[in-house]
Amino acid sequence: YPSSPRVLTVSSTVSLTRTGAGGSTSSFNHIVNAGAVSVTGGTFFSSGNFTNQAGGFVSVSSNATFTQSSNAFVQTGGALKVDGTFNPGTAGLAIQGGSVSGIGTLTGNTTFTGGTLDPGNPTGTLTFSGNLILGPGATTLLEIGNASSDRIAGIGNLTFGGTLNILPLTAALSAGQSWNLFGFTTSSGSFSNISLPYTAQGWIWDTSQLQTNGLLTLTTVVPIPEPSTYLLLASGLVTMFVCRRRKL
Repeated sequence: YPSSPRVLTVSSTVSLTRTGAGGSTSSFNHIVNAGAVSVTGGTFFSSGNFTNQAGGFVSVSSNATFTQSSNAFVQTGGALKVDGTFNPGTAGLAIQGGSVSGIGTLTGNTTFTGGTLDPGNPTGTLTFSGNLILGPGATTLLEIGNASSDRIAGIGNLTFGGTLNILPLTAALSAGQSWNLFGFTTSSGSFSNISLPYTAQGWIWDTSQLQTNGLLTLTTVVPIPEPSTYLLLASGLVTMFVCRRRKL
């Protein structure tokens, strides 16, 4: 008779950690994670299916590797943070919910049908050495600044889709600045929605090259007062009002 499926459930109050050099192999047919799975050193081999669900956190440190077998790694919720190397296996990485972040490398093919792609730690480059599909339900979150910015690089074929949110690290940006946000060999598709900062204040952005060479350019800048300026202005208005009341 065939043996019963071996399922390991990591609950919200449990942490599973792989440390040190060398490697260790999980022989479970299915790991369901709602707690914390941390690979801080060496290599963790998952030989069965792996599901990261709501409340689950999978982290791979900079000197560590997570290797999935030919079975599926599916994320329906929670978070996957890769600062080292993540090998999803031949089935690829399927992101249906939750978030993916970090500054490491994900090999193989990755598909977002939902969830958020949020590279950086907190800012930096997340590398996908296979193909990347950003489906209609996906959200890509990129931070841009003067000294540091987010980037998604190393992609074979990139399929654009879903929503792109650009968040500024500072309002002290200049007209003519460009950011190379995506690095890929070939591309297809387009974002259904692009949210850009300070457009209501008159800033103008050029996204015409975003899906051809990954470039975003700021063409027009309208100065935005710092919060301290607003405070000084408010203080001045209050003083004027008090003086006016005294005269009356």
